[in-house]
Amino acid sequence: MPVKLLPLRTGVRWKIAVAIAAVGALIAITLSVVVHNAARISMLDNAREVQMERLLFAQRMYETSKPKEPRFGTKINDPALPSQLHQLMRDKRRGTYVQEHRHGGPPDVWAAVPLANGDVLSLHIPFADRSATIMSDLDRALVIGSVSVVFGGCALGVLIGGQLSRRLRKAAVAAGRVAQGNTDVRVRTPSADSYGTRPTTWRGRWTP
Repeated sequence: MPVKLLPLRTGVRWKIAVAIAAVGALIAITLSVVVHNAARISMLDNAREVQMERLLFAQRMYETSKPKEPRFGTKINDPALPSQLHQLMRDKRRGTYVQEHRHGGPPDVWAAVPLANGDVLSLHIPFADRSATIMSDLDRALVIGSVSVVFGGCALGVLIGGQLSRRLRKAAVAAGRVAQGNTDVRVRTPSADSYGTRPTTWRGRWTP
């Protein structure tokens, strides 16, 4: 004997709840992505500026020291220098670069400057652990906020949907009474001037 599946009935309350939750989730995810990217770009830009300041200080120490020796972790003609910085060095321009790793982990922040004799002085360090911790804390806060927005949207949708469905049921009952010949029907509607005020009463008579 074949089994008949009962049709899934979704009331107005749950439809509104799902719609509000979906919109809230979309907004929360979009804002979270924007905030995450903006914070990461800002922190990387700050790291690049600090790296260049360190390199320029190391350059002054290198050019004034005798014998000339790179200090503070700098290197001369580092073979691992990214190709993007090689192009800047050929143009006699200093620059910074953020090198991402395929295997993941914090990126390396590079800074390089051409020297008068044609050599290249460079410095690179991993993105600060403290900055990575801050980003992790920010992501955690964004996830918690997004989940809170979704649950809050669901609760608000259930509340609004429940009120709306009750009014629709009352209106349907009133329409049914009119159809059955009841000429004295009252429908309570909220006042148009403000919420929470005393409702007004509309009384209509149906004349065949």
